[in-house]
Amino acid sequence: MGSTTIKRKRAKQSRISELLSGVEDENMYSHLPGLKHNFTDRVILMFWVIMGMAWFNIILLPKLIRYLWLLGDKWHYVALADALNHKGILCVLIQYTLYPQGTIDVMIEDVHAALTWTKNNISKHGGDVKRMYFMGHSAGAHLGALTIMKQAVFPELFKDKVHLEGFIGLSGPYDLREYYIYEHKRGVEHLSPMKPTMRGLENLQPNSPTFWAKHIRHNSPKPARRNQAEGKKVEPICPHLKCKFWLMHGNRDLTVPHECSVQFAKELETLGLPVQYIEYDKRAHSDILFDFMDKQWDSPPVQDTLNIVTKGYTPRFQQP
Repeated sequence: MGSTTIKRKRAKQSRISELLSGVEDENMYSHLPGLKHNFTDRVILMFWVIMGMAWFNIILLPKLIRYLWLLGDKWHYVALADALNHKGILCVLIQYTLYPQGTIDVMIEDVHAALTWTKNNISKHGGDVKRMYFMGHSAGAHLGALTIMKQAVFPELFKDKVHLEGFIGLSGPYDLREYYIYEHKRGVEHLSPMKPTMRGLENLQPNSPTFWAKHIRHNSPKPARRNQAEGKKVEPICPHLKCKFWLMHGNRDLTVPHECSVQFAKELETLGLPVQYIEYDKRAHSDILFDFMDKQWDSPPVQDTLNIVTKGYTPRFQQP
């Protein structure tokens, strides 16, 4: 590892510590951090699902692998929630069980339980259950999308249905089989916790949101497409899947390639769902997070997210 790379790593770690040190201690472990504003009944509710991965690259393998589904804690994201809080957005930070304490089934249960709790309780904190958005990064984006897709395909397994106004996925791996091939090409598949978290290679597809989008399309009696250029609106072919989707990705992401979001967006569009893929230039895997935490309000990812949540923007599908 060169001296330049080491200095860059240390600068990044110092930046994270600086960001976290600026957040009030009383908010560090709060279920609803930063409730210091006078929210109204119409406040937007945004979920931030912990991505389940380390902030830093493994020191011995720089730029090669990150610990998806393995490390992470909700207090890491208090600075991010605090930033959105200043824009009048009520944030709920979700902590799911990490591997090896839990595998994918436990994680999905945790996410759905958090959604259910929020639906039943958020009005007490000024939240509007009709304006709930789910936002997740990396493994958090995967878990959020998978929970939404499974609730649509297997509604009988989810006793308490939760309607989301929208899903905002940041840098998520939505096709785990393709992502495993990507890990294999980099020679890190045996270091990654993905395979044991999903309980083996045979379970990569059943735990992929893209797989379930294809499943819905293949098992639908008729196809559905949305031609927004002509102003035509098509009813989604799955009655239990009516969520809006925004999939954001940086084109310099070496941890999760942006093609993961591109392919998932294409599959969702064939289901007649409102979906938009947004690609950001010169941004790596965690750069979008730092834009929020640094309160870079003129940053394109931050501006797009605020417009989606506060102004109710509708996704516009554009062929990637």
